[in-house]
Amino acid sequence: MSMKVNEKNLCAFASSATPVDRDGWLDMRGEVGKSYQRRWFTLKGNLLFYFDKKGDKEPVGVIILEGCTIELTEEEAYSFKIVFQCEGGRTYYLCTNSQASMETWMKALACASYDYMKLMVAELQRQLDEAQAEAAADAAALVTITPPDDEPKAPPRGQRYNPFNRVSESDGKTVQGSRHHKENIRPDIVRKKVPFRDIHAAYGRKILADRTEAAADAAALVTITPPDDEPKAPPRGQRYNPFNRVSESDGKTVQGSRHHKENIRPDIVRKKVPFRDIHAAYGRKILADRSEWRARLAKNKEGVTDKPLINL
Repeated sequence: MSMKVNEKNLCAFASSATPVDRDGWLDMRGEVGKSYQRRWFTLKGNLLFYFDKKGDKEPVGVIILEGCTIELTEEEAYSFKIVFQCEGGRTYYLCTNSQASMETWMKALACASYDYMKLMVAELQRQLDEAQAEAAADAAALVTITPPDDEPKAPPRGQRYNPFNRVSESDGKTVQGSRHHKENIRPDIVRKKVPFRDIHAAYGRKILADRTEAAADAAALVTITPPDDEPKAPPRGQRYNPFNRVSESDGKTVQGSRHHKENIRPDIVRKKVPFRDIHAAYGRKILADRSEWRARLAKNKEGVTDKPLINL
């Protein structure tokens, strides 16, 4: 397989400012020589350029990464090779200084070919087709089921039957004037929300004034006077006391008793006397009599004859 390459365009592309997929130092040898030479490698797309020094404008060579495989080698540590399977194809041996660097270079070179990119595009297109087919199937399953025409429908709101409404004897429909009747619905009236403050100002103050007035009227009520023919209780002086001396003729109190009406003397002004004055007037005399009686009792016990307390 032969390929024509424009060297000037290839050199210009190698030194241009196009994005670089990967670059770095690698040790390289061909199939003839056994010694490795250190080269600066730059990967752009499916073209692997290598230079003598970093920053050179013209590359020493280029490897087109099409129709080749990236394989490991056992010659040196951290080494791998680029093998072209076609007739007359060459093999390039490359070596890095670490395991991580070797794995990164091998992955980047294996994904740089056009065939690999074509496979990736085909796989992405397949995934996109599957996602679109699944979305179409889900949309087709979401079909709204329309009920048949002969299915019973709910009556309008104004004609619904409410068992709590008063009904006439002729039918069971709602009575005219009820809140569910069709004629009671007036779409021409625009209902608006009224805040509580406005409702209180319009109605609450009047209600409070009426309540205050009713409470004042209740407090001003006069006590009901019983009628004249109702039996009345007798005056206090004429009430019957079973402990008073009564006459044989009747059961009323006797004249001169403390409950008799004639014994009440309004001209006498009663005054309160403190206990100290009562004790000074009567208590001291009583105490003196008790002391004298106890002295006499003590003499009688001792056998002293004295004047007896009681003459039998």
